[in-house]
Order: sequence, then structure tokens, then C-alpha cells
Amino acid sequence: MSKPGSRVRHFNIVRKFVHFTVGIFTYPGIAIANKLRIHGIEHLKGLPPNNVLFVSNHQTYFVDVITFFHILSARKWGKKDRLGVPYYFLNPYTG
Repeated sequence: MSKPGSRVRHFNIVRKFVHFTVGIFTYPGIAIANKLRIHGIEHLKGLPPNNVLFVSNHQTYFVDVITFFHILSARKWGKKDRLGVPYYFLNPYTG
């Protein structure tokens, strides 16, 4: 029998809710205050679905991960160079 924590972690509704909640609260800081622009999003299409490593050239961690959630979810909805209105978190990328 699996542990309850591992079952919840793999439950897609819970993951989508967490991504939606984090996305809505972090969107103003990322897209409005910092004016995030996306370059090279067309390269994400050819990547394999797993075993991909993204590397940043600075020392933060949490902002990078949250920004990647925004970028990957926006890419799933067909965004090209900006995040735009965060309706992409209605069905976020939960890869």
C-alpha cells in the first residue's frame, strides 16, 4: 500500500491547484514589476518530455522555478514572447 503523501503528490488536480495558486500570487512580481520577456521559447517544443536540465547563471532558486512554471504553462497555451494575461494557469503545465 502506498503512503497517502505519494498518492496526493501524483494526483493531478492537487498539482494544478498548487500551480494555479502560486502562479496567481507570483504573476504581478514576475510579469508586471520585472517585465519578463521570453527569448528562445521555440526551442522548448523539440525537448523530450523528461530528463531535461535547465541551468541558470545566478544564485537564486525559487524565483527560477516559479518563472519556469510561468514560461512552461504559457508555452502550453501558445504564448511566444510574453506571458500576457495569466489564463494559462487555468490548465497549467504539470509535466
